[in-house]
Amino acid sequence: MDFESSVKGNVAEALTAALLRGVDYRVIPLGVEHSVQELRALSESHPDAYQGAPEALRKLPDFLVLDLQPADALAPQFVEVKYRSHVDFFSRPGALHRGLSIQASTWGEIILVAFLGQPYVGAGNRDELRDAPTNSCRAFKIVLNGDGQVRIRSLALQTLGREFPLAEFDWLQGVPLQSYFSKLQNATTDQTIAKAVRIARSVHDAFSE
Repeated sequence: MDFESSVKGNVAEALTAALLRGVDYRVIPLGVEHSVQELRALSESHPDAYQGAPEALRKLPDFLVLDLQPADALAPQFVEVKYRSHVDFFSRPGALHRGLSIQASTWGEIILVAFLGQPYVGAGNRDELRDAPTNSCRAFKIVLNGDGQVRIRSLALQTLGREFPLAEFDWLQGVPLQSYFSKLQNATTDQTIAKAVRIARSVHDAFSE
């Protein structure tokens, strides 16, 4: 992974973890960067040995998120965080789709938290709404369906529950982060998704200079 991708990915993960921890979700790091340090070190010093390790181990989701409150608790969620400059990168076949497919096939349902460096602009998106946080950060559900196929299961009200191939990724299949992790609706001013999005965009802008 190159320097720019590494920085963007680490920032997106840190922002997601901070947001969720700030409203009392328990966030347990799982990714190989955190959980299997020696294996991660091998990826740089002995890449052949790293590639020989089981792929499921190399493709651990970033976090396990737990809600420890007994009332209306959210079920434990595997969460994968991805940062891309533009929404089109999420629909392109390649390493991202392979990784998500391995994760869903191995671990079951995955919540993908997607950050965009350039806000999503869709049909009917008014200019004044372009900078709304939901156009730069959303939650998506990735599942292994009954036919053994990895799909996006829409969280959006208009298409709720419908399944789409990863290649048909659409920003409107997801929902604002606070719609899925409802405790984020109670975030303080210093913990808002809007601030997290501004930080994520500033990283994109820094590499665009």
